[in-house]
Amino acid sequence: MKICVVHNEYRHKGGEDLSVRAACDLFREAGHEVIRFHRDSGEVDGPRFGKAKAFFGGIYSRASRRQMKHVIAAEKPDVVHVHNLFPLISPSILLECGLSGIPVVMTVHNYRLICPNGLLL
Repeated sequence: MKICVVHNEYRHKGGEDLSVRAACDLFREAGHEVIRFHRDSGEVDGPRFGKAKAFFGGIYSRASRRQMKHVIAAEKPDVVHVHNLFPLISPSILLECGLSGIPVVMTVHNYRLICPNGLLL
């Protein structure tokens, strides 16, 4: 099976990033092909990003949707396993997966889907 693993890595690496890496390793050990679709939150500090751009891009990112469309066309994954979409990937990729008929599995590590700070505070 070909699995596309989606994850927006955190600036300060922690348990969620380690969990994603471990899942990828387990998939490979089980004989699956793993395609990584990832971004790094450290990019927000770069010259192309500002905090406002990262915030609005986290709501809907056309660039991420285009990139996912390209990955789906080129790699033809059997399933997409989503971990963290924020702040650079966005839920826009879920729309592309749905339109392409690719099943999506999401491992939810925090409350970010319903709370901007991810802590439900």
